[in-house]
Amino acid sequence: MPARPRSADQRQRRCAASPTAARASRDFDPATRDRFYAGSLLPAVVLAQAQRLRRWFMARAAELFRHVDVLLAPATPDVAPLLGQKTLMLGGEEVPLRPNIGIYTQPISFIGLPVSRSPCGRRGTADRRPGHRATLARIAGAARGRPP
Repeated sequence: MPARPRSADQRQRRCAASPTAARASRDFDPATRDRFYAGSLLPAVVLAQAQRLRRWFMARAAELFRHVDVLLAPATPDVAPLLGQKTLMLGGEEVPLRPNIGIYTQPISFIGLPVSRSPCGRRGTADRRPGHRATLARIAGAARGRPP
C-alpha cells in the first residue's frame, strides 16, 4: 500500500498522476491539457489565496449589482480569431491566444456570474447579476436588433 500523502500538495500531485486523471485528460483538447495539469500542481496555499481573492471580488461585484442589473462589456479584445490562430495582438504585444482571448470575461466567470456573448455589430457582451436570465435574454435580443 502506498504511503499516505502528508500535505495537500502531495495529494494534488498524486491525483494529477493517477490513471483516472490520465484517462480523463484524453477527453480534452490537447491545447488545454497542459493548462489543466499545471493547475492541478498548484500548491494548496496558492489555491487558498485564490479563493480569498475570489470571495473579495464577489463582494465587490455584489455591491455593483445593487445599483445595476446588467453589465455590458467587450467579450474579447479583438474580433473572433481565425481557426488555428495561436497568437493575438494585445496592447501592442503579440501574446498566446488561448490564455488571453477571455481577458474580459475571465474575471466575470471567475466569480460565478454567467456571460452571454451576443454579436451585435459592436464589440460587446452582457454579464448579468444572478437570477435574471430573462433580463439578459431581452438585452441580448435587443442588441441583435430583435424586439424584446
